Amino acid sequence: MQYVLNIVLLEVFVIVSSFVPQYSGMFFIVYFIAIMVVVVFFTGKSARKILRELEELMDAEVLFRARKETIAKLRARDRGYEKEMGGQAKYQIGYLLLLSFFIFLFSNQSLRSYIAYIAEGIVGKENVIMLNFIQYQLLYTLFFLLSFVGFRFLGKYSKGGPTPSLMVPSSYIVTSRGIILEDRLPLSFPLKVKNYKINSSRRFLELEFERHPLQSGMTMMASTGSFKVRLYAPNPKEVWNIIRNNVTVEEAGRKEVK
Repeated sequence: MQYVLNIVLLEVFVIVSSFVPQYSGMFFIVYFIAIMVVVVFFTGKSARKILRELEELMDAEVLFRARKETIAKLRARDRGYEKEMGGQAKYQIGYLLLLSFFIFLFSNQSLRSYIAYIAEGIVGKENVIMLNFIQYQLLYTLFFLLSFVGFRFLGKYSKGGPTPSLMVPSSYIVTSRGIILEDRLPLSFPLKVKNYKINSSRRFLELEFERHPLQSGMTMMASTGSFKVRLYAPNPKEVWNIIRNNVTVEEAGRKEVK
């Protein structure tokens, strides 16, 4: 759905830039203002929902509590943790480098001149409107395709995967109504997850969601792919046994116990 929206927006940008270029600057300003209004709206709506759910969970019976000191010790003993976080850091650096490359590439006058040359070869110089249309169509389509391929390649071959992909709360509380992460983020029961993983040797239970369970504003619009919440515990199977009746796992979900 997000790709369809991107294609529609691309065509809108092409049409505005080609047929009413005098309004293109105003259009982009209005577009970004509208985006910010939507972000603020959904952020405020999500914040109210989080506060309401947080109050409900705090009033519920506490079934398990993992304190900061305990999680810090378990995380320090987990040899794979630093490697995983290093993979995510590499992904973020790669993302910034790729974005910088796109900015440099499409601000390059030589590329624009070459695209204009191709457009002239297709429609000639007589029809200025069609020439502009083909020129912007080629430019925006090239940007879209390179972005799609580049970020997909980065996500596929980066060990960290797309970010944010993994959340490791420094503390959490399991109640009869849900899980409170770091005393501020609620995960209310019932939970629907793609997959869960119990790693007894590394002392964690990992829940994988179809999307960020606490999406709001910008994350709702930008986030794609699954999101994992990792709960460190001295006995992760105990935590799973506490919450399992309130968790629905998709049929295709893998249940790994190590």
